[in-house]
Amino acid sequence: MLNSSKLVMLGSALDAAAMRQKVIADNIANVDTPHYKSKGVSFEEELKKALNSSKPTFEGYRTNPAHVPFGGSSTTSSIIPKIVIKQGIMQNHLNNVDVDAEMTNMVKNQIWYNALIDQTNSHFSGLKKAISGGK
Repeated sequence: MLNSSKLVMLGSALDAAAMRQKVIADNIANVDTPHYKSKGVSFEEELKKALNSSKPTFEGYRTNPAHVPFGGSSTTSSIIPKIVIKQGIMQNHLNNVDVDAEMTNMVKNQIWYNALIDQTNSHFSGLKKAISGGK
């Protein structure tokens, strides 16, 4: 139960969110550094590819295509967030950091992180309830 694919996926997503927060902070810190290229974190696209390519042995019934599929293979556990360098030039000193975009990304990442924490807490609350017999 502690190694469920859902918990592993949540852990990978939390790692990606933490890495993204650090990358955004680095980008903001280097807004005036000449020739600095902003960075981003690639995770969600890799997760979507893994979820679409996996062939589960037991597949959960989904009532909506937007629901996350579950069951079977665990190719999602091998997804590791990666840092990517963004291209383009925004400023005269060949730096491409857009502070407004970075601040927006930071807020989006914080909301995503909080949602992942809520999901993780919900998972453990369910386990606790099952262990205690629903009391």
